[in-house]
Amino acid sequence: MANGTFERLWHWTVEYARQYAGTKDAERIWNNLTINLTNITKGVVPLWLLGLLGGVSALWISSALRPWRVQMLLFAVLSALCVLPGFYFRSHYFITFFPALALLTGLAVQGWGEWLLGRFGRWAGLLPVGLFLALAIYGVRYHRNVFFQESPEMVCYRLYGRSNPFVETVEVGKFLRARAKPGDRLAVIGSEPQLYFYSRLLPATGFIPIL
Repeated sequence: MANGTFERLWHWTVEYARQYAGTKDAERIWNNLTINLTNITKGVVPLWLLGLLGGVSALWISSALRPWRVQMLLFAVLSALCVLPGFYFRSHYFITFFPALALLTGLAVQGWGEWLLGRFGRWAGLLPVGLFLALAIYGVRYHRNVFFQESPEMVCYRLYGRSNPFVETVEVGKFLRARAKPGDRLAVIGSEPQLYFYSRLLPATGFIPIL
C-alpha cells in the first residue's frame, strides 16, 4: 500500500483468482479430477493406497506415531488443498501433495512394521518393508521407458504433445541470448515464460501476457 501497488495486488490475488476459480461446473470439475488423477497414478496406485490408507491408519495403531497425528494429518490436508485452485486438477498441481504422500508412506511402513513386530515377531515386522519395495519396483518397471529408455525430449513430447513447444524453447532461448545486446529485455506473448530463463533476459513488463 505504501508504494501505491495495492490495486495491482488486489487484482492479481483476489479479482483474477475469483475469475480463475469461478468458471467450472460440477461435471467438468469431476472430469478434470478423474482424468488427471488417473494420469498421475498410472502404475503407482498401490503406492498411493499404501500411503493414504496405511499411513493414516498407522497414526492410530502405532503408539510412537500418535503424538504426530495432528501435525501429519494437517500437513496432508493442507497439501491436498493446494491441488484445488480453479478445480483444474492439472497434473503438476499434485506436486505440492507428493511430500505429504511420501511421509504418509513412510509412516505406513514404520507404524505397521512396529505393530506386526510386537504381535507376530521379527519377520512379520519386515512385511511392510517388503511390500513397499515390491510396489516401488513395480512402479519403476511400469515407467521403465521414462527412467531408462526414452530421452527427456521424447518423454516431454509424449506427455505434453508437440503443440506445447517445451523442448523447442531451449533452442529459441539460446538463439535469443546469442543475439541480444546488453540491456535488451524480452516480452513473451503467449504461455512460455521459461524463455526468460533460457534466454537469460529480463522481462520487459511485470506481467506475462497469456493468449
